[in-house]
Amino acid sequence: MVISEIRWSNFSRWLLTLGLGAELVVVLVAVGRSPGGAKVLPLVIAGFALVFLLLRLVQTVRVAVEGMELTVGFPIFRRRIPLHSIDEVTPVHYRWYQWGGWGIRYRRGAVLYNVPGDRGRAVELKLKDGKKVLFSAEDPDQVCVAIRAQRAAMPY
Repeated sequence: MVISEIRWSNFSRWLLTLGLGAELVVVLVAVGRSPGGAKVLPLVIAGFALVFLLLRLVQTVRVAVEGMELTVGFPIFRRRIPLHSIDEVTPVHYRWYQWGGWGIRYRRGAVLYNVPGDRGRAVELKLKDGKKVLFSAEDPDQVCVAIRAQRAAMPY
């Protein structure tokens, strides 16, 4: 059951597309002017296509409960957390620059899964081992209620 799903904002998607497009034009002009550039051109285009595809794969943070586990993260980079290992669930507000950007961000004892355009809204899980997992959420309060309800319904 999916509890939360948040995507990059439309502005962020357009900015990414425009930025990659502008960079591709600059690189294509530079490669086209260099001797032997025609041989490298398909590799350059393939490289940009791969970067664009990878960025598309990390544009949605999904939170779901599957059995007795909470799954948090992006479609290809996610983490499974047993519900019984969660000690506390709280809504928080964070600043992206404190974490160094967007995507999967690591700190000592903590990891953040976030997307641009989430306005700093997140859920913080404090695990019984002392580590923290944070993730972007459209409505952190509602996500916290849903996770707490799932934990309460678990047979121990």
